Amino acid sequence: MPTDIPENITFDISSLKEIGDHLKVSDAKVGAEVEIKTDPEQIVIALQEPMKEEVIPVVEEVSEEITGAEGETPAERRSQRRRKTRRKRNQTGRGAQS
Repeated sequence: MPTDIPENITFDISSLKEIGDHLKVSDAKVGAEVEIKTDPEQIVIALQEPMKEEVIPVVEEVSEEITGAEGETPAERRSQRRRKTRRKRNQTGRGAQS
């Protein structure tokens, strides 16, 4: 019955020591009430050589959006915008203190 499906199936991996070692379906640790219908010779766990990690080179492209047209940083651009805003306010008299 579908309600009799085990929550987990355990394999003892302590025997896996070298590349090529493997466990088969028949190595599964299940209760006597469980019948596994898969081919008992089917390999389910195998030790393989680690895959080689592909190193992707980082290309540093400096865009004007990040550095500004003259090589300025975002903080420098913000500072320039603030100064321009203050100048405009002072010219119109809205930013003048009494």
